[in-house]
Amino acid sequence: MATAEGTLVASTSRGAKALNAGGGVTTVLTADAMTRRPAIDFPSIVEARYFRRRHTSRQCAS
Repeated sequence: MATAEGTLVASTSRGAKALNAGGGVTTVLTADAMTRRPAIDFPSIVEARYFRRRHTSRQCAS
């Protein structure tokens, strides 16, 4: 992580350690960009993909 904010690095490190201790996570990269939008949690990757496809198609239809 490229930052001069030490507390951010420490917090991220603790979060990664907790995720690993809990069995890890599964992620899918849908775009390589920076955003400041809220994160939405889904019970499965399949449901997240379904939501994204519906959301994207609605934006395109506007």
